[in-house]
Amino acid sequence: MIGSRQVDPDDILNVADVALSQGYDFNMVIENAFKKECEWTPNPKVIALEGNARRKLAIFHNELDSHSEIGAKYDQISGFTSKIPEITTKIACLLYLYEYPNGDCVTEKYVQNAILISRYFIDQANQIFGPEAKEELSAKKLYDFLIDKYPNGVEPRTILREGPTALRNTEKRNRAITFCEKKGWLFQRDGKIIPTPHER
Repeated sequence: MIGSRQVDPDDILNVADVALSQGYDFNMVIENAFKKECEWTPNPKVIALEGNARRKLAIFHNELDSHSEIGAKYDQISGFTSKIPEITTKIACLLYLYEYPNGDCVTEKYVQNAILISRYFIDQANQIFGPEAKEELSAKKLYDFLIDKYPNGVEPRTILREGPTALRNTEKRNRAITFCEKKGWLFQRDGKIIPTPHER
């Protein structure tokens, strides 16, 4: 089994042959794994989820689903969050089997721990690809523009005429200014926006 797909062992050997013939750097890994040391047992272990564990996963799935709609918290990473419930189930099984190698029923405790792990990676993905990441990118463009062109400050309306193209819009400019202020990258005085020197 690879994920939820059944794979024919002969297909895997064919893949290994192709990779070896192409001279990839990982050819020894493939050869050792699939031709010498790996015994194929097409009889995967079946592990059940107890009732509470299944309910906990369903609640988690529904929560992610509701936050993945357009304009919602995880809108920008909905392709990633749609796969999380299945991944969380696999993590729960791994955590369970680590403690009980011969066990056959995952309990709520392991699902809860798997959800905590999944939430960490969701938060990381959201920081990198979510809406705040876009806000930060715009704010950095504004800061770089100010440092390069107006290190002693400039009136906000000048940004609409001369600033980065993406910020020649009042709403986007204001959001970038607010973000920069929160980060301490600029301050306002006497009607001017003044950048705070720091390493870029």
